[in-house]
Amino acid sequence: MTTLKRVEQMCDNAMKMLNISKEKLDRLEELRKGTAQPMWNGEQVNLESKEESLETEKKIWFDQLAMLQAKLMEYTQSGKRKLDLDDGNEGGDRKKVPELTSAQIIMKRIMELPEDPDVYSNPKNSLSLPFPFLGSKKPVERFAFNDDEFSFTFMGRREFKNVLDEINKLRATYYMEMFIYGTMGYGKSYILSAITCYLFRVKKRVVYLPDCRALSLDPVDYIKSALFLTYVNDLEEINRISLCETLGDIVDFFKSVDERLYFIIDQLNALDGNDTGITPQTKIEIREIINKIRNKHFCIKSASANNERARQYKKQTDEIKMALYGGLKEDEMLEWWVRHGHLLDHDERENQMKEIEDITGCVPLFLRYFLESYNDNSDETFDFRKNHLIENLESKIKPNLDQFSLNKFVIEYDQNRYV
Repeated sequence: MTTLKRVEQMCDNAMKMLNISKEKLDRLEELRKGTAQPMWNGEQVNLESKEESLETEKKIWFDQLAMLQAKLMEYTQSGKRKLDLDDGNEGGDRKKVPELTSAQIIMKRIMELPEDPDVYSNPKNSLSLPFPFLGSKKPVERFAFNDDEFSFTFMGRREFKNVLDEINKLRATYYMEMFIYGTMGYGKSYILSAITCYLFRVKKRVVYLPDCRALSLDPVDYIKSALFLTYVNDLEEINRISLCETLGDIVDFFKSVDERLYFIIDQLNALDGNDTGITPQTKIEIREIINKIRNKHFCIKSASANNERARQYKKQTDEIKMALYGGLKEDEMLEWWVRHGHLLDHDERENQMKEIEDITGCVPLFLRYFLESYNDNSDETFDFRKNHLIENLESKIKPNLDQFSLNKFVIEYDQNRYV
């Protein structure tokens, strides 16, 4: 099947999805307005329960419309660039279409986000942010993704504004790099991902590399996935990116870029000499590639405080440094309990809050272990959930004590009570 025929088939399938979703949307609208009988597939329905479904269907319909428009634009764009539609280019085109489509959907959602940085710094706000990376290798071990697997919930953090203020100090004639380090589980990755969304929102071009371990496994595809979002609104650059097949091609692409990009590189821990799973030679090669592609661009890097690479970066004097230690601040912790106070026994609420805060040090990652023990349909006690938290801390954190820094209280608590 030729590329053109395949695209026509994809468009037909997308149109069918649109029609089905539109029919459901129209039906729900009629039900809401009372112009149709309250029946759905032959069954009686509760109109109030369908209000949320109506909004969901609207979102699905518009997303599918955006997907269709992206496919049509990719293969019918004229003047700015010309696609090779012969069979020899089928592989590249087949990969490029879904990447570009996903990028456009993500960017559409990003552009709907608030432009006021204070919104992201207020712990009273809970934002559903699209994860700003297209690759399939998402850091699921560090992010609690929502059901759609493409977004995550970000509770406003006071440090968001502080990190952003430091990034805004980057200048081509002075500091061009920034290094963020701190407690394991503090939420650095969440903050950096939210920062990425915000920078995109204010029309900056960002190259977001959320996981250096995944980057080391397939660096060409990983970087290309990031670039499809960076240049989502520039089809000429998208075409150039799609033609990159080697790391040399990637380096040459960045050398040809005239504008100043913002690199955000997370989890430098993976390139540490102590980290397992990646050969020493691969680590050297990836570090060299990172140095080459970020040259002449702004670069924000992150690692845990006790990471070997972090200790080296802290000694450097040609970059802005920022430490993020400890856990949630007092007002942030209060808002966290507003959202999750149902996990506590009403009569023992204050004591149980203090106990969980003492065990976790208010570190977001450790608090997440407490949430993981909760089941809507269970009658599990607070003690059960607390013990589940402690077991998680012992099994998931202890093996990494030689590589990562923990909240001091958690270490002391563990040593005094469980060793």
